[in-house]
Amino acid sequence: MDLKLLHELLRSAWTVVAVFTFLAIAAWAFWPSRRADFDKRARIPLDER
Repeated sequence: MDLKLLHELLRSAWTVVAVFTFLAIAAWAFWPSRRADFDKRARIPLDER
């Protein structure tokens, strides 16, 4: 196995890992059960103290 082939394999693997990580974070952020928590935190600047 030469270095060029190894480099291409690692680039492909890195792309797959990056896409999977992005999709996992997006799914976590937009999961329906988290909506109430996000709505509560979004109101913090508007709350009177």
